[in-house]
Order: sequence, then C-alpha cells, then structure tokens
Amino acid sequence: MAQFYQPDRDRPDPYASAPRYKRTTAYSRAYHQTVADWYQATPDLDDHRNIRDIKSVLAHILAKYPVEESAYPQEVLNEAWKQSVGDFVAKTSCLESISRDIATVKVLHPTVRFQLVQNERSILIKLQNTLGDKNLKKIIFNLG
Repeated sequence: MAQFYQPDRDRPDPYASAPRYKRTTAYSRAYHQTVADWYQATPDLDDHRNIRDIKSVLAHILAKYPVEESAYPQEVLNEAWKQSVGDFVAKTSCLESISRDIATVKVLHPTVRFQLVQNERSILIKLQNTLGDKNLKKIIFNLG
C-alpha cells in the first residue's frame, strides 16, 4: 500500500508551488517596517509593487534625454566624406551622423576600418575643413 503525503501544520507540502502573491496584513507590514527601521535595513519589497507600463517609462526616459538629430543633411555628409577619404574608401564606408562633436562612420570591411583608424587624425582635419566645423573632435568607426 502506497503512503500518501498528508501535510500538517509543521510540515507543509514539499511539492506545492510557491505562493504567487505575498499577501500581508497592515499589521505585518508595519511590523516589518519597524524592524527594518530599527536595524536600519531596507524592508523586503513586494515584487508586484511599482509596476508601470513600458510606454510611460520610455516616455519619461526620452523626455530626460532628447534624441539629437544631425545638424547636416545626409547628402552633405556623403559629399564631405567622399572629399575627405576618396572614391574607393567612400564606396565601402559611409559617414552616418555627426552628433555632439563626434562623427560616426559605418564601415563594411575590417581592413578598410583598420586603415581608417590609422589615418583618423588626417581624416578628422579634412572633415573639419570640408564641413567648416572646427568643433568636430572624434570619429567612431563601426563595422556593419
């Protein structure tokens, strides 16, 4: 005859799933808060507290950090990049944007990227002269 598990007060069912929500009374919340204040520790927070919709969170974040658009149109960037690096390199790379005095360049091949990184200073000076933007400080080369 098989023995069946009978839970009692001291031994809860080991096969039972965990309770989904932590249900507490106002008294127990006050008790835990008092103990946390006494020992200067943070109380255990409920997992379902402070749940917000992702739209409201993203709206709050995007309001803090506005997205900057490039000061130059893409045609101007393409022409300046072509004048700065030449036709061959311009076919395998593209000046994507200039934001916060940093130019972002997308490069298709790692070898071309290596050559661009080696000549970054001279390319930066040529871009500054072509665009007339002396505040341009850095170029970031991304493979992609």
